[in-house]
Amino acid sequence: MSKVFATGRHVLLSLFVLSSVSFSQTKTLTQVYEPVIANAETLTPLLNDSISIYTAYSYNAGSGSFRVIPFQIDDVTSDGDLFEETNGLIDSSDQILFMLDDVGDKAGTDKWVNDPSVSATRVELEVTDSSGGKGWVYLFKNVAARPGVPSYLSYSRGDVAVLADTVFGKTYIESHDIKGWFTDTYIPASQGGDDQDIFDRRKIRIAGAVTLFGFKIPITLKEDTLSYAGLRYKPGQVRGVRELTGTIVVSGSTFAIPFVTQYFPYSAVFSINDVDIPVIPNVTINQIRQSLDLNEFAAGMKFHNAGNLTGIQIDGNEDTGVSTSLTDGLNWMMATGSQGTVLSLMNVPQLGATRTLYYKDNSAMVGDDTGDKKSYGDFGWLIDSPNVTITGNLDFELITYYLAANQDPAIGEQFKERAGSPVAVTATSQERATSAVSDNGGRPSSFVLDDAQPNPFWQLRGSVRLSFSLPQSITSPSLRIYNLIGQEVARFDFKGVQAAGSKHQVQWDGRAANGQILPAGIYFYQLQAGTQVATKKLVIIR
Repeated sequence: MSKVFATGRHVLLSLFVLSSVSFSQTKTLTQVYEPVIANAETLTPLLNDSISIYTAYSYNAGSGSFRVIPFQIDDVTSDGDLFEETNGLIDSSDQILFMLDDVGDKAGTDKWVNDPSVSATRVELEVTDSSGGKGWVYLFKNVAARPGVPSYLSYSRGDVAVLADTVFGKTYIESHDIKGWFTDTYIPASQGGDDQDIFDRRKIRIAGAVTLFGFKIPITLKEDTLSYAGLRYKPGQVRGVRELTGTIVVSGSTFAIPFVTQYFPYSAVFSINDVDIPVIPNVTINQIRQSLDLNEFAAGMKFHNAGNLTGIQIDGNEDTGVSTSLTDGLNWMMATGSQGTVLSLMNVPQLGATRTLYYKDNSAMVGDDTGDKKSYGDFGWLIDSPNVTITGNLDFELITYYLAANQDPAIGEQFKERAGSPVAVTATSQERATSAVSDNGGRPSSFVLDDAQPNPFWQLRGSVRLSFSLPQSITSPSLRIYNLIGQEVARFDFKGVQAAGSKHQVQWDGRAANGQILPAGIYFYQLQAGTQVATKKLVIIR
Protein backbone atom coordinates (compact mmCIF):
# COMPACT_ATOMS: atom_id res chain seq x y z
CA MET A 1 0.00 0.00 0.00
CA SER A 2 1.37 3.39 -0.93
CA LYS A 3 2.44 5.97 1.57
CA VAL A 4 -0.18 8.30 0.11
CA PHE A 5 -3.04 6.02 0.97
CA ALA A 6 -1.57 4.94 4.31
CA THR A 7 -1.01 8.41 5.74
CA GLY A 8 -4.24 9.96 4.61
CA ARG A 9 -2.24 13.16 4.16
CA HIS A 10 -3.62 13.56 0.66
CA VAL A 11 -7.22 13.46 1.80
CA LEU A 12 -8.07 10.51 -0.41
CA LEU A 13 -11.21 9.62 1.54
CA SER A 14 -12.83 13.04 1.23
CA LEU A 15 -11.63 13.05 -2.37
CA PHE A 16 -13.79 10.03 -3.13
CA VAL A 17 -16.86 11.67 -1.60
CA LEU A 18 -16.37 14.97 -3.40
CA SER A 19 -16.01 13.12 -6.68
CA SER A 20 -19.30 11.25 -6.13
CA VAL A 21 -17.40 7.95 -5.95
CA SER A 22 -18.52 5.80 -3.02
CA PHE A 23 -15.64 4.79 -0.76
CA SER A 24 -17.65 4.07 2.36
CA GLN A 25 -16.21 1.27 4.49
CA THR A 26 -18.24 -0.13 7.32
CA LYS A 27 -17.10 -2.35 10.15
CA THR A 28 -16.92 -6.02 9.17
CA LEU A 29 -15.47 -7.43 12.39
CA THR A 30 -17.83 -9.80 14.18
CA GLN A 31 -16.10 -10.44 17.51
CA VAL A 32 -17.63 -8.91 20.61
CA TYR A 33 -15.91 -10.27 23.70
CA GLU A 34 -12.21 -9.93 22.96
CA PRO A 35 -10.02 -6.97 23.96
CA VAL A 36 -7.55 -5.43 21.55
CA ILE A 37 -4.07 -5.15 23.08
CA ALA A 38 -1.62 -3.46 20.72
CA ASN A 39 2.03 -2.80 21.42
CA ALA A 40 2.98 0.82 20.90
CA GLU A 41 6.19 -0.36 19.26
CA THR A 42 4.21 -1.12 16.09
CA LEU A 43 2.07 2.05 16.30
CA THR A 44 4.80 4.55 15.52
CA PRO A 45 2.57 7.68 15.13
CA LEU A 46 1.86 7.47 18.88
CA LEU A 47 5.43 7.17 20.09
CA ASN A 48 6.79 9.91 22.38
CA ASP A 49 3.40 11.61 22.76
CA SER A 50 1.96 12.09 26.23
CA ILE A 51 -0.15 9.17 27.41
CA SER A 52 -2.89 11.54 28.58
CA ILE A 53 -3.57 13.57 25.42
CA TYR A 54 -5.62 11.03 23.47
CA THR A 55 -9.37 10.35 23.50
CA ALA A 56 -10.72 7.38 21.53
CA TYR A 57 -13.79 7.46 19.30
CA SER A 58 -15.59 5.10 16.97
CA TYR A 59 -17.38 6.40 13.89
CA ASN A 60 -20.87 5.48 12.64
CA ALA A 61 -21.11 6.01 8.89
CA GLY A 62 -24.89 5.73 8.94
CA SER A 63 -25.41 8.65 11.32
CA GLY A 64 -22.17 10.43 10.40
CA SER A 65 -21.30 10.75 14.10
CA PHE A 66 -18.47 9.90 16.46
CA ARG A 67 -18.91 8.12 19.82
CA VAL A 68 -16.34 8.24 22.60
CA ILE A 69 -15.33 4.74 23.76
CA PRO A 70 -13.50 3.23 26.76
CA PHE A 71 -9.80 3.21 25.98
CA GLN A 72 -6.50 3.19 27.80
CA ILE A 73 -2.77 3.39 27.25
CA ASP A 74 -0.90 1.35 29.85
CA ASP A 75 2.53 2.45 30.92
CA VAL A 76 4.60 -0.75 30.67
CA THR A 77 8.29 -1.08 31.43
CA SER A 78 10.69 -2.73 28.99
CA ASP A 79 10.65 -5.92 31.08
CA GLY A 80 6.84 -6.09 31.04
CA ASP A 81 6.00 -4.63 34.47
CA LEU A 82 2.47 -3.24 34.38
CA PHE A 83 2.67 -1.58 37.77
CA GLU A 84 5.83 0.50 37.61
CA GLU A 85 5.24 3.98 36.18
CA THR A 86 7.81 5.38 33.76
CA ASN A 87 8.00 8.82 32.14
CA GLY A 88 4.37 9.48 31.16
CA LEU A 89 5.21 9.30 27.46
CA ILE A 90 4.18 6.58 25.03
CA ASP A 91 7.20 4.29 24.76
CA SER A 92 7.68 1.26 22.51
CA SER A 93 6.90 -1.11 25.41
CA ASP A 94 3.57 0.54 26.29
CA GLN A 95 0.21 -1.02 25.37
CA ILE A 96 -2.94 0.43 23.79
CA LEU A 97 -6.24 -1.22 24.77
CA PHE A 98 -9.87 -1.07 23.64
CA MET A 99 -12.65 -3.58 22.96
CA LEU A 100 -13.42 -5.17 19.59
CA ASP A 101 -17.08 -4.49 20.23
CA ASP A 102 -16.33 -0.76 20.25
CA VAL A 103 -14.58 -0.41 16.89
CA GLY A 104 -16.57 1.37 14.20
CA ASP A 105 -16.66 2.38 10.56
CA LYS A 106 -13.97 4.14 8.56
CA ALA A 107 -14.17 7.95 8.69
CA GLY A 108 -12.91 10.19 5.92
CA THR A 109 -10.54 12.95 6.92
CA ASP A 110 -13.36 15.44 6.32
CA LYS A 111 -15.12 13.81 9.30
CA TRP A 112 -13.81 15.23 12.57
CA VAL A 113 -14.78 15.55 16.21
CA ASN A 114 -16.62 18.82 16.79
CA ASP A 115 -14.37 20.41 19.40
CA PRO A 116 -12.61 23.76 18.86
CA SER A 117 -9.55 22.65 20.83
CA VAL A 118 -8.98 19.33 19.11
CA SER A 119 -5.79 18.96 17.08
CA ALA A 120 -5.87 19.02 13.28
CA THR A 121 -4.08 15.67 13.33
CA ARG A 122 -5.42 12.36 14.59
CA VAL A 123 -4.37 8.71 14.60
CA GLU A 124 -6.48 6.12 12.84
CA LEU A 125 -6.22 2.59 14.24
CA GLU A 126 -7.26 -0.04 11.70
CA VAL A 127 -8.09 -3.45 13.17
CA THR A 128 -8.00 -6.54 10.93
CA ASP A 129 -8.93 -10.07 11.95
CA SER A 130 -7.67 -13.34 10.45
CA SER A 131 -10.61 -13.55 8.02
CA GLY A 132 -10.03 -10.04 6.68
CA GLY A 133 -12.75 -8.32 8.72
CA LYS A 134 -11.96 -4.71 9.54
CA GLY A 135 -12.93 -1.95 11.95
CA TRP A 136 -11.54 1.44 12.95
CA VAL A 137 -10.88 3.54 16.05
CA TYR A 138 -9.85 7.21 15.97
CA LEU A 139 -7.57 8.84 18.54
CA PHE A 140 -8.00 12.60 18.76
CA LYS A 141 -5.57 14.85 20.58
CA ASN A 142 -6.36 17.49 23.19
CA VAL A 143 -10.15 17.14 23.30
CA ALA A 144 -11.15 19.97 25.65
CA ALA A 145 -14.79 19.02 26.17
CA ARG A 146 -13.98 15.36 26.61
CA PRO A 147 -17.24 13.41 26.98
CA GLY A 148 -17.56 11.23 30.03
CA VAL A 149 -17.35 7.53 29.26
CA PRO A 150 -18.10 4.93 31.92
CA SER A 151 -15.40 2.39 32.67
CA TYR A 152 -16.11 -1.24 31.93
CA LEU A 153 -14.41 -2.15 35.23
CA SER A 154 -14.55 -1.07 38.84
CA TYR A 155 -12.78 -2.24 41.97
CA SER A 156 -13.62 -2.35 45.67
CA ARG A 157 -11.01 -3.06 48.34
CA GLY A 158 -12.19 -4.73 51.55
CA ASP A 159 -15.89 -4.01 51.02
CA VAL A 160 -17.04 -6.49 53.70
CA ALA A 161 -15.27 -8.18 56.58
CA VAL A 162 -14.87 -11.59 54.93
CA LEU A 163 -13.53 -10.33 51.58
CA ALA A 164 -10.23 -8.80 50.62
CA ASP A 165 -11.47 -7.17 47.41
CA THR A 166 -13.97 -7.40 44.56
CA VAL A 167 -13.66 -6.77 40.83
CA PHE A 168 -16.74 -5.74 38.84
CA GLY A 169 -16.60 -6.54 35.11
CA LYS A 170 -19.38 -6.07 32.58
CA THR A 171 -20.63 -9.67 32.74
CA TYR A 172 -19.30 -10.89 36.09
CA ILE A 173 -18.46 -10.00 39.67
CA GLU A 174 -15.47 -11.75 41.24
CA SER A 175 -14.68 -11.58 44.95
CA HIS A 176 -11.72 -12.85 46.97
CA ASP A 177 -11.53 -14.15 50.51
CA ILE A 178 -9.81 -12.35 53.35
CA LYS A 179 -6.45 -13.78 52.25
CA GLY A 180 -7.02 -12.48 48.76
CA TRP A 181 -7.62 -15.86 47.11
CA PHE A 182 -10.14 -16.38 44.27
CA THR A 183 -13.51 -17.51 45.61
CA ASP A 184 -16.97 -16.10 44.81
CA THR A 185 -18.02 -15.28 41.25
CA TYR A 186 -21.40 -14.83 39.63
CA ILE A 187 -22.95 -13.65 36.36
CA PRO A 188 -25.62 -10.96 36.93
CA ALA A 189 -29.14 -11.51 35.64
CA SER A 190 -28.76 -8.36 33.53
CA GLN A 191 -26.00 -10.17 31.61
CA GLY A 192 -27.82 -13.48 31.14
CA GLY A 193 -26.93 -15.16 34.45
CA ASP A 194 -29.01 -15.78 37.56
CA ASP A 195 -27.31 -13.55 40.17
CA GLN A 196 -26.10 -16.64 42.03
CA ASP A 197 -22.54 -17.29 43.19
CA ILE A 198 -21.59 -20.53 41.42
CA PHE A 199 -17.89 -20.68 42.35
CA ASP A 200 -16.30 -22.46 45.26
CA ARG A 201 -12.71 -21.46 44.49
CA ARG A 202 -9.74 -21.79 42.20
CA LYS A 203 -7.64 -24.74 43.33
CA ILE A 204 -3.89 -25.27 43.14
CA ARG A 205 -2.34 -28.61 44.10
CA ILE A 206 1.35 -29.56 44.11
CA ALA A 207 1.88 -33.06 45.46
CA GLY A 208 4.99 -35.11 46.12
CA ALA A 209 7.03 -36.50 48.99
CA VAL A 210 9.82 -35.68 51.42
CA THR A 211 12.35 -38.42 52.09
CA LEU A 212 13.48 -38.57 55.76
CA PHE A 213 15.62 -41.38 57.14
CA GLY A 214 14.75 -43.53 54.15
CA PHE A 215 11.01 -43.00 54.48
CA LYS A 216 8.89 -41.09 51.97
CA ILE A 217 6.38 -38.81 53.60
CA PRO A 218 3.64 -37.54 51.23
CA ILE A 219 3.19 -33.78 51.08
CA THR A 220 0.62 -31.63 49.31
CA LEU A 221 0.82 -27.90 48.75
CA LYS A 222 -2.61 -26.28 48.39
CA GLU A 223 -3.74 -22.74 47.78
CA ASP A 224 -4.64 -22.55 51.48
CA THR A 225 -1.10 -23.57 52.44
CA LEU A 226 0.36 -20.39 51.05
CA SER A 227 0.79 -17.19 52.98
CA TYR A 228 -0.47 -14.20 50.99
CA ALA A 229 0.97 -10.72 50.92
CA GLY A 230 1.60 -7.90 48.49
CA LEU A 231 -1.88 -7.53 47.02
CA ARG A 232 -2.00 -4.70 44.49
CA TYR A 233 -4.40 -3.60 41.77
CA LYS A 234 -3.94 -1.28 38.79
CA PRO A 235 -7.27 0.15 37.57
CA GLY A 236 -8.29 0.87 34.00
CA GLN A 237 -11.35 1.38 31.79
CA VAL A 238 -10.63 -1.70 29.67
CA ARG A 239 -8.12 -3.67 31.74
CA GLY A 240 -7.49 -3.87 35.45
CA VAL A 241 -4.48 -5.82 36.71
CA ARG A 242 -4.37 -7.60 40.07
CA GLU A 243 -1.31 -9.28 41.57
CA LEU A 244 -1.42 -11.48 44.66
CA THR A 245 1.87 -12.89 45.92
CA GLY A 246 1.87 -16.20 47.76
CA THR A 247 4.83 -17.55 49.73
CA ILE A 248 5.67 -21.02 51.02
CA VAL A 249 8.49 -22.34 53.19
CA VAL A 250 9.87 -25.74 52.13
CA SER A 251 12.89 -27.29 53.87
CA GLY A 252 13.85 -23.94 55.32
CA SER A 253 13.68 -22.11 51.95
CA THR A 254 11.04 -19.48 51.16
CA PHE A 255 9.54 -19.42 47.70
CA ALA A 256 7.30 -16.70 46.26
CA ILE A 257 4.65 -17.22 43.55
CA PRO A 258 2.96 -14.15 42.05
CA PHE A 259 -0.59 -14.83 40.83
CA VAL A 260 -1.47 -12.22 38.22
CA THR A 261 -4.98 -11.67 36.86
CA GLN A 262 -5.86 -9.27 34.06
CA TYR A 263 -9.52 -8.27 34.13
CA PHE A 264 -11.43 -7.29 30.99
CA PRO A 265 -15.15 -6.48 30.49
CA TYR A 266 -16.16 -10.06 29.61
CA SER A 267 -13.19 -12.10 30.78
CA ALA A 268 -10.32 -12.55 33.21
CA VAL A 269 -6.84 -13.92 32.47
CA PHE A 270 -5.29 -15.77 35.41
CA SER A 271 -1.60 -16.59 35.07
CA ILE A 272 1.51 -17.86 36.77
CA ASN A 273 4.43 -16.35 34.94
CA ASP A 274 7.88 -17.85 34.63
CA VAL A 275 8.16 -19.63 38.01
CA ASP A 276 11.04 -22.08 38.20
CA ILE A 277 10.13 -25.27 40.03
CA PRO A 278 12.86 -25.53 42.66
CA VAL A 279 15.06 -28.58 43.01
CA ILE A 280 15.14 -29.28 46.75
CA PRO A 281 17.22 -32.09 48.27
CA ASN A 282 15.10 -35.04 49.45
CA VAL A 283 11.92 -33.49 47.97
CA THR A 284 10.12 -34.85 44.89
CA ILE A 285 7.23 -33.23 43.04
CA ASN A 286 5.10 -35.78 41.21
CA GLN A 287 1.84 -33.97 40.49
CA ILE A 288 0.64 -30.43 39.70
CA ARG A 289 -3.00 -29.49 39.28
CA GLN A 290 -4.89 -26.32 38.49
CA SER A 291 -8.69 -26.38 38.47
CA LEU A 292 -11.81 -24.28 38.90
CA ASP A 293 -14.27 -25.78 41.38
CA LEU A 294 -17.93 -24.75 41.22
CA ASN A 295 -20.37 -25.13 44.08
CA GLU A 296 -23.82 -26.58 44.74
CA PHE A 297 -25.54 -23.64 43.02
CA ALA A 298 -23.96 -24.84 39.75
CA ALA A 299 -25.99 -28.06 39.88
CA GLY A 300 -27.90 -28.47 36.62
CA MET A 301 -25.16 -26.96 34.46
CA LYS A 302 -23.32 -29.11 31.91
CA PHE A 303 -19.57 -29.47 31.43
CA HIS A 304 -18.19 -29.62 27.88
CA ASN A 305 -14.77 -29.79 26.29
CA ALA A 306 -13.36 -31.10 23.01
CA GLY A 307 -13.28 -34.65 24.40
CA ASN A 308 -16.76 -34.48 25.98
CA LEU A 309 -18.84 -32.54 23.46
CA THR A 310 -22.18 -34.08 24.41
CA GLY A 311 -21.75 -32.74 27.93
CA ILE A 312 -21.54 -34.08 31.47
CA GLN A 313 -24.28 -33.15 33.93
CA ILE A 314 -23.00 -31.28 36.98
CA ASP A 315 -24.96 -32.70 39.90
CA GLY A 316 -22.47 -33.73 42.59
CA ASN A 317 -22.60 -37.39 41.53
CA GLU A 318 -19.42 -39.16 40.42
CA ASP A 319 -19.27 -39.69 36.66
CA THR A 320 -17.81 -42.55 34.62
CA GLY A 321 -16.66 -42.61 31.04
CA VAL A 322 -15.23 -39.10 31.10
CA SER A 323 -12.60 -38.56 28.42
CA THR A 324 -9.50 -37.09 30.04
CA SER A 325 -7.54 -36.44 26.84
CA LEU A 326 -6.15 -32.98 26.16
CA THR A 327 -4.31 -31.62 23.16
CA ASP A 328 -0.95 -29.92 23.20
CA GLY A 329 -1.32 -26.16 23.20
CA LEU A 330 -4.64 -24.43 23.85
CA ASN A 331 -7.66 -26.32 25.22
CA TRP A 332 -11.19 -25.12 25.95
CA MET A 333 -13.54 -26.14 28.78
CA MET A 334 -17.02 -24.87 29.48
CA ALA A 335 -19.76 -25.10 32.10
CA THR A 336 -23.13 -23.77 30.92
CA GLY A 337 -26.71 -23.71 32.13
CA SER A 338 -29.42 -21.35 33.29
CA GLN A 339 -26.94 -19.91 35.80
CA GLY A 340 -24.80 -18.54 32.94
CA THR A 341 -21.74 -19.79 31.08
CA VAL A 342 -18.13 -20.07 32.18
CA LEU A 343 -15.80 -20.73 29.23
CA SER A 344 -12.09 -21.25 29.88
CA LEU A 345 -9.21 -21.36 27.41
CA MET A 346 -6.05 -22.77 28.91
CA ASN A 347 -2.60 -23.82 27.84
CA VAL A 348 -1.16 -26.81 29.71
CA PRO A 349 2.49 -26.47 30.76
CA GLN A 350 4.65 -29.00 28.96
CA LEU A 351 5.94 -30.62 32.13
CA GLY A 352 5.89 -34.10 33.64
CA ALA A 353 5.10 -37.44 32.02
CA THR A 354 1.38 -36.98 31.26
CA ARG A 355 -1.03 -34.05 30.97
CA THR A 356 -4.73 -34.82 31.22
CA LEU A 357 -8.12 -33.28 31.94
CA TYR A 358 -8.92 -33.09 35.63
CA TYR A 359 -12.66 -33.39 36.22
CA LYS A 360 -14.42 -34.26 39.45
CA ASP A 361 -18.11 -34.04 40.28
CA ASN A 362 -18.70 -35.44 43.76
CA SER A 363 -20.57 -33.72 46.58
CA ALA A 364 -19.11 -35.98 49.26
CA MET A 365 -17.07 -33.91 51.69
CA VAL A 366 -13.32 -34.54 51.81
CA GLY A 367 -11.79 -33.53 55.12
CA ASP A 368 -8.47 -32.23 53.82
CA ASP A 369 -9.95 -30.42 50.82
CA THR A 370 -10.25 -26.62 50.68
CA GLY A 371 -13.24 -24.33 50.28
CA ASP A 372 -16.54 -26.14 50.84
CA LYS A 373 -14.57 -29.45 50.73
CA LYS A 374 -16.86 -30.68 47.93
CA SER A 375 -16.47 -30.93 44.16
CA TYR A 376 -19.10 -29.71 41.73
CA GLY A 377 -17.88 -29.86 38.14
CA ASP A 378 -14.31 -29.16 39.29
CA PHE A 379 -12.39 -28.84 35.98
CA GLY A 380 -8.85 -28.05 34.89
CA TRP A 381 -5.63 -29.85 34.02
CA LEU A 382 -3.46 -32.40 35.82
CA ILE A 383 0.27 -32.94 35.29
CA ASP A 384 1.48 -36.32 36.52
CA SER A 385 4.99 -37.76 36.82
CA PRO A 386 4.84 -40.72 39.24
CA ASN A 387 8.41 -41.95 38.83
CA VAL A 388 10.47 -38.80 38.26
CA THR A 389 10.25 -35.46 40.03
CA ILE A 390 8.78 -32.64 37.93
CA THR A 391 11.29 -29.93 37.06
CA GLY A 392 11.24 -26.97 34.72
CA ASN A 393 9.40 -23.72 34.39
CA LEU A 394 5.77 -23.30 35.47
CA ASP A 395 4.25 -20.75 33.12
CA PHE A 396 0.60 -20.75 32.03
CA GLU A 397 -2.41 -18.58 31.26
CA LEU A 398 -6.07 -19.33 31.82
CA ILE A 399 -8.61 -17.09 30.06
CA THR A 400 -12.13 -17.30 31.49
CA TYR A 401 -15.10 -15.73 29.70
CA TYR A 402 -18.37 -15.06 31.52
CA LEU A 403 -21.27 -15.32 29.11
CA ALA A 404 -25.05 -15.61 29.09
CA ALA A 405 -26.95 -18.79 29.90
CA ASN A 406 -27.12 -22.01 27.89
CA GLN A 407 -24.44 -21.53 25.25
CA ASP A 408 -23.87 -24.04 22.46
CA PRO A 409 -20.60 -25.94 23.08
CA ALA A 410 -19.58 -25.11 19.50
CA ILE A 411 -18.47 -21.70 20.75
CA GLY A 412 -15.57 -23.42 22.52
CA GLU A 413 -13.78 -24.09 19.25
CA GLN A 414 -14.72 -20.63 17.97
CA PHE A 415 -13.13 -18.90 20.94
CA LYS A 416 -10.09 -21.16 20.70
CA GLU A 417 -9.65 -20.33 17.02
CA ARG A 418 -9.92 -16.60 17.64
CA ALA A 419 -7.43 -16.79 20.50
CA GLY A 420 -4.98 -18.47 18.15
CA SER A 421 -5.43 -15.77 15.50
CA PRO A 422 -5.24 -12.39 17.23
CA VAL A 423 -6.20 -9.26 15.34
CA ALA A 424 -3.64 -6.97 13.74
CA VAL A 425 -3.60 -3.22 14.41
CA THR A 426 -2.00 -0.55 12.25
CA ALA A 427 -1.76 3.15 13.04
CA THR A 428 -1.94 6.00 10.53
CA SER A 429 -1.40 9.68 11.24
CA GLN A 430 -4.04 11.77 9.46
CA GLU A 431 -4.57 15.49 8.90
CA ARG A 432 -7.95 17.15 8.78
CA ALA A 433 -9.15 17.69 5.21
CA THR A 434 -9.25 21.30 4.03
CA SER A 435 -10.34 20.59 0.47
CA ALA A 436 -10.93 23.54 -1.85
CA VAL A 437 -13.34 21.56 -4.02
CA SER A 438 -17.00 22.44 -3.60
CA ASP A 439 -19.66 19.81 -4.20
CA ASN A 440 -22.23 22.46 -5.19
CA GLY A 441 -20.18 24.07 -7.91
CA GLY A 442 -19.13 27.08 -5.83
CA ARG A 443 -15.78 28.73 -6.41
CA PRO A 444 -12.96 27.77 -4.01
CA SER A 445 -11.91 30.56 -1.71
CA SER A 446 -8.14 30.02 -1.73
CA PHE A 447 -7.04 28.59 -5.07
CA VAL A 448 -8.60 26.98 -8.15
CA LEU A 449 -8.06 23.57 -9.71
CA ASP A 450 -9.75 23.58 -13.12
CA ASP A 451 -11.68 20.76 -14.72
CA ALA A 452 -9.57 18.50 -16.88
CA GLN A 453 -9.90 19.15 -20.61
CA PRO A 454 -11.05 16.90 -22.17
CA ASN A 455 -12.68 14.63 -19.59
CA PRO A 456 -13.17 11.75 -20.27
CA PHE A 457 -9.73 11.65 -21.88
CA TRP A 458 -9.23 9.37 -24.88
CA GLN A 459 -5.73 8.20 -24.22
CA LEU A 460 -4.78 7.34 -27.81
CA ARG A 461 -5.66 10.80 -29.13
CA GLY A 462 -3.39 13.50 -27.80
CA SER A 463 -3.20 14.63 -24.16
CA VAL A 464 -5.31 16.05 -21.36
CA ARG A 465 -4.84 19.59 -20.00
CA LEU A 466 -4.67 20.00 -16.21
CA SER A 467 -4.59 23.63 -15.08
CA PHE A 468 -4.83 25.64 -11.89
CA SER A 469 -4.46 29.22 -10.61
CA LEU A 470 -2.91 30.60 -7.43
CA PRO A 471 -4.47 33.75 -5.91
CA GLN A 472 -1.46 34.05 -3.60
CA SER A 473 2.24 33.30 -3.88
CA ILE A 474 3.01 29.65 -3.17
CA THR A 475 6.34 27.86 -2.85
CA SER A 476 6.74 24.69 -4.92
CA PRO A 477 3.17 23.52 -5.52
CA SER A 478 2.71 20.07 -7.04
CA LEU A 479 0.13 18.29 -9.13
CA ARG A 480 -0.14 14.55 -8.51
CA ILE A 481 -2.20 11.83 -10.13
CA TYR A 482 -3.49 8.75 -8.27
CA ASN A 483 -5.22 5.59 -9.35
CA LEU A 484 -8.38 4.27 -7.73
CA ILE A 485 -6.56 2.49 -4.90
CA GLY A 486 -4.54 5.54 -3.89
CA GLN A 487 -1.23 4.83 -5.63
CA GLU A 488 0.62 7.80 -7.06
CA VAL A 489 1.13 7.16 -10.79
CA ALA A 490 2.41 10.55 -12.05
CA ARG A 491 3.64 13.80 -10.56
CA PHE A 492 4.42 17.34 -11.74
CA ASP A 493 6.40 19.61 -9.41
CA PHE A 494 6.66 23.40 -9.83
CA LYS A 495 9.94 24.52 -8.34
CA GLY A 496 10.47 27.82 -6.52
CA VAL A 497 7.92 30.52 -5.63
CA GLN A 498 4.91 30.75 -7.92
CA ALA A 499 3.55 34.30 -8.01
CA ALA A 500 0.05 35.27 -6.91
CA GLY A 501 -2.46 35.44 -9.74
CA SER A 502 -0.40 33.09 -11.89
CA LYS A 503 -1.95 30.40 -14.06
CA HIS A 504 -0.29 27.03 -14.59
CA GLN A 505 -1.05 24.04 -16.70
CA VAL A 506 0.42 20.71 -17.76
CA GLN A 507 -0.34 18.43 -20.68
CA TRP A 508 -0.48 14.79 -19.63
CA ASP A 509 -0.43 11.91 -22.11
CA GLY A 510 -1.77 9.27 -19.73
CA ARG A 511 1.56 7.63 -19.00
CA ALA A 512 3.00 6.68 -15.60
CA ALA A 513 6.25 8.18 -14.35
CA ASN A 514 8.15 5.23 -15.84
CA GLY A 515 6.64 5.82 -19.30
CA GLN A 516 4.17 2.95 -19.14
CA ILE A 517 0.72 3.57 -20.65
CA LEU A 518 -1.82 3.41 -17.85
CA PRO A 519 -4.97 1.30 -18.16
CA ALA A 520 -8.37 2.88 -18.73
CA GLY A 521 -10.31 3.76 -15.60
CA ILE A 522 -10.93 6.42 -12.95
CA TYR A 523 -8.02 8.55 -11.74
CA PHE A 524 -7.73 11.55 -9.45
CA TYR A 525 -5.54 14.59 -9.92
CA GLN A 526 -4.68 16.58 -6.83
CA LEU A 527 -3.17 20.03 -6.35
CA GLN A 528 -1.08 20.56 -3.22
CA ALA A 529 -0.02 24.10 -2.41
CA GLY A 530 1.30 24.73 1.08
CA THR A 531 -1.31 23.37 3.49
CA GLN A 532 -4.12 23.51 0.92
CA VAL A 533 -5.33 20.60 -1.15
CA ALA A 534 -7.81 20.32 -4.03
CA THR A 535 -8.74 17.15 -5.87
CA LYS A 536 -10.80 16.26 -8.94
CA LYS A 537 -11.67 13.18 -10.96
CA LEU A 538 -10.37 12.20 -14.37
CA VAL A 539 -11.59 9.30 -16.52
CA ILE A 540 -9.29 7.62 -19.06
CA ILE A 541 -10.97 5.73 -21.90
CA ARG A 542 -9.75 3.86 -24.96
